[in-house]
Amino acid sequence: MVRRRGFTMVELLVVIAIMGVLTLLSVGTYSSFRKGRKVVSGAGGVSATFSAARSYAIATNGWYTVVFQFRNPVSGAEQASFWIDEVYPGSGASAPSTSNPFPPAYLQRKRPRVTTPQLLPDGVRLSDVVINTTGTVAYSDPAYSQVAVLFEPDSTSDQASVHLIEANADSSIPENYCTVKLYGPTAKARVFINQKN
Repeated sequence: MVRRRGFTMVELLVVIAIMGVLTLLSVGTYSSFRKGRKVVSGAGGVSATFSAARSYAIATNGWYTVVFQFRNPVSGAEQASFWIDEVYPGSGASAPSTSNPFPPAYLQRKRPRVTTPQLLPDGVRLSDVVINTTGTVAYSDPAYSQVAVLFEPDSTSDQASVHLIEANADSSIPENYCTVKLYGPTAKARVFINQKN
């Protein structure tokens, strides 16, 4: 006769403790994964807008800009958005720079807001935009409310880097950023995850 034996109380407690630890680890990992996905999603939106501006410029033989707005123009609160404007060919004497990111001569819009303004996902902040390596236009600088990246019909553009970060992340750690880099000679964008470059 075979005697059946069940689990002891100690064995059950050990299994429950192991399951609890694994659950805590997976919840923490999922939470950080989910937060990181928002930043990557925002970077994907910026990259897609760059691609659309390049396509508009080539297809219509026109000049377009992707405009980044750092804060809400009415409330002044942090609320980054971006969209595409059509501008007059050669309307600016100089490209944007740190001292003059969006000069009036450069801003002669032919058709404003070709695309609907897009907001970044909740909890994602536009840290800064670097154009033509002349300097950084940062959200924290109240002098700048907008900055534009130019696309020309010959499939070239300004060279730019757009840096996104979670709103509550440590901005001194480069791995907390997601960078969208636009290469001027080809006007093509690339997303760099967990990097600020």
